[in-house]
Amino acid sequence: MDERTVEANIRLYDGHAQRTAQTYEQQRQARESGGAYPLKKYHNLIKAKLLKEFAQDADSLLDLCCGRGGDIHKWINCNVGKVLGVDISTMEIVEAKRRYLEAKKKRPGARLEAKFNHVACLGTKELDWGAKYDVVTCMFAIHYFFVSEEAIKTLFRNVKATLKPGGYFIATFPSGKKVLQTLNQREEYRTPMLYLRKRWEGRDPKSPFGQAFECAISDTVTRAENASQEEVVGSREYLVFFNVIQALAKEVNMSLVKTYRGDDVNCLFQDEDAASGFKHFKPPFGDGGDDSHPSLKKASELYVATVFRMGEEEEAQPAKAGAEGVKRGRE
Repeated sequence: MDERTVEANIRLYDGHAQRTAQTYEQQRQARESGGAYPLKKYHNLIKAKLLKEFAQDADSLLDLCCGRGGDIHKWINCNVGKVLGVDISTMEIVEAKRRYLEAKKKRPGARLEAKFNHVACLGTKELDWGAKYDVVTCMFAIHYFFVSEEAIKTLFRNVKATLKPGGYFIATFPSGKKVLQTLNQREEYRTPMLYLRKRWEGRDPKSPFGQAFECAISDTVTRAENASQEEVVGSREYLVFFNVIQALAKEVNMSLVKTYRGDDVNCLFQDEDAASGFKHFKPPFGDGGDDSHPSLKKASELYVATVFRMGEEEEAQPAKAGAEGVKRGRE
């Protein structure tokens, strides 16, 4: 992966982790008082329901880009056994370990046994994991690996190396098509809760890889604290197109899961995606029925959830590269 991008995002997330050494109750109160609370609550609900659908009673789970361990209580609620969480931010790993110990004290009968490790090479090396997992997750982070074709392919090879046959890979990320629609040929999109800025060269993206944009959602980890107008105010992210990520998954023998069983998870996504493997978020806020700003709903609507199953249902095909891959992904 691009070293400058990695270092910038490490600084961003390390900075947030250093400011969050609070008890669970203090963290809850801070979240509920912030402007992005409706989004955080809804996005956490999506993760909880996805885990209930695909990881309930799982013996093992690998969480790629685990951050500060925000899903610890979700794993406990799903009766997950062993979990390994990895992240590029050393400070976030420290915070995740602290949260885990706190959760175990709060819920001593939980089955969960979790470890958290600092791993900065998910997109640069095929690692020796020493184990395989029933479920692998990458929540709100896979788009960072689209910095290059090699980085995202390396990530998928690491997923292949760790996922058991029949196991599930769960990911959430901003839709490249939605980002393009929101920018609407402008250099930037600025609202009270959502900031986007085009960072790729030229009018339109010319490749399915390395097409950078800046994203900052106020009151979330994507926005840098105390950033001036001249500074980078958000995290550097990369466009993800559906046809490209599906082709990459096929290369490592994973097939798209198009339908989910539970009504409690299906109701969280757009109705037209019921038979689609890419589920657009359907935020229940920002329409005037609450105090949230309409731009917070716009931010949430950028995101999709997708699930792949390890298996040989379809013959692997190489990912589309070049402008044609981008064109198809935007259709």
